[in-house]
Amino acid sequence: METQPAPQISPEHAASIFISWVVDRAYVGALQSTASMLSNGPTGRHPPPETATLHRWFSTLQSSDKQLVLASLKVAIESAIFGLLVILDGKTGGWPVADHASDFATYVQTYPSDAAWASNSPSQAVRFDGSLRPIDLHDLFIDAVRPPQPDPGSSVAGLGA
Repeated sequence: METQPAPQISPEHAASIFISWVVDRAYVGALQSTASMLSNGPTGRHPPPETATLHRWFSTLQSSDKQLVLASLKVAIESAIFGLLVILDGKTGGWPVADHASDFATYVQTYPSDAAWASNSPSQAVRFDGSLRPIDLHDLFIDAVRPPQPDPGSSVAGLGA
């Protein structure tokens, strides 16, 4: 299927698209699927035995303890994704390939058609990881999952003193 040529994408826009997908599909998806498994039990024909054990254990907890488990889950998932993005941003120190200048590169690619996609013939490839950007992916992720909170000492939107 032939399509219209993709618009030119800036590294900033590519990073924004990527972080949106990471938040929606990895972060929120992991939170929802794991919380569902804990609350409702594992799905599928042959779930790993430990998921059924976790579900049985979780069902014995008091409501306040369940909330603490889910809060811990949120912290763990956020930490794992953050750590991966730090690696992609090249902020861990050292070269991935020992003794050779090297990095992990993150691109978004667009294709003029499905056939071009199938043959890996992009019409555009835009690198957007932190090594080339003033703002790192890991910072964009944290900004997306932890929106800034208003200063408790200031008035907000006309409310307060």
